[in-house]
Amino acid sequence: MVKKTLASIDIGTVTTRLMIARLTGFDVECIERLSIITNLGEGVDATGCLSEEAIERTCKTVEDYRSRILAVEASGMPVDGIVTTATSAARDALNASEFLTRLEALGLKPLIIGGSTEAHVGFLGVAGDFLNNRITVADIGGGSTELTCGLCTSQHELRIEASDSLTMGARRICERFFKNEDGSATPAQEHEARAYVAAQVNGYKAELKNELPHTLVCVGGTATSLVSMINQLIVYDRDFVHLYRTTYDEVHELTGQLLHMTTQERAQLVGLQPQRAPIIAAGALILDELMACGGWSSYIASEADSFYGLLCCAYAVSTGTQSPLSWEPQLSSIHALSMK
Repeated sequence: MVKKTLASIDIGTVTTRLMIARLTGFDVECIERLSIITNLGEGVDATGCLSEEAIERTCKTVEDYRSRILAVEASGMPVDGIVTTATSAARDALNASEFLTRLEALGLKPLIIGGSTEAHVGFLGVAGDFLNNRITVADIGGGSTELTCGLCTSQHELRIEASDSLTMGARRICERFFKNEDGSATPAQEHEARAYVAAQVNGYKAELKNELPHTLVCVGGTATSLVSMINQLIVYDRDFVHLYRTTYDEVHELTGQLLHMTTQERAQLVGLQPQRAPIIAAGALILDELMACGGWSSYIASEADSFYGLLCCAYAVSTGTQSPLSWEPQLSSIHALSMK
């Protein structure tokens, strides 16, 4: 099969990420992977708009990523295409077109992907480690949480049973329910947030007639940060975190601690990025309540997230082969980047 070098820029509600990889079909060899907390979705739940400050800092990060992609090209490794996607915050924002115009000025072809597409792309990324196993994949983001149940065959054919994008992300829950100045949550706020999350998870369960898979796989900053905190990782270790199993009891205990800490106290915790301190308690609550409602005694963290799914779809476009999903990304060229 043809080998391609591709880049993916993924712009979420909380983080803006870059992955450059060499692909041969579904075989993904990571060359570079970066993640910066830019908080594009700050305030969107309340105002319905992206703030100018959030747009500016996110575009600055994307511009830095553009430079990294060009540097890989200059090093003698031709980059065959770049896929750029934005998710929940951009979906919800009334002024998203302004943000997209800023990205297009960098030579990119940004796409705001729908919740269903986001869920399927994430499932595709994860499922390669669980071929022929029925699983639920939970992608807890800043503005939404995608839940997808199904399996991936050894031929990488997806069989999706149910897929939902739920309006319960770490930043959204934090801004909607946890309004104390110091960042802590009162028992009443916790109760209200849990009820909101449980109602959405129970709606998803009803689609499956409560026949949830035994295996829960979680991606995103909440799931990986909890592994890092529970294991006191002074330096984040992606290889350690990938496919690590964490019990419900561990999640529940840590969630209780995080909810009653101030933001300043959370920022001092070993294993947590200080920039994630304002929202980690809300993210942990989502995972805690998800596991309780679904009856899962543990979850498996995965580092093979939507990046892998996005790049596999980009590979299909760049080689003119059939995409593993019905959705196909638009690719910008390295030439377009270099002309800006």
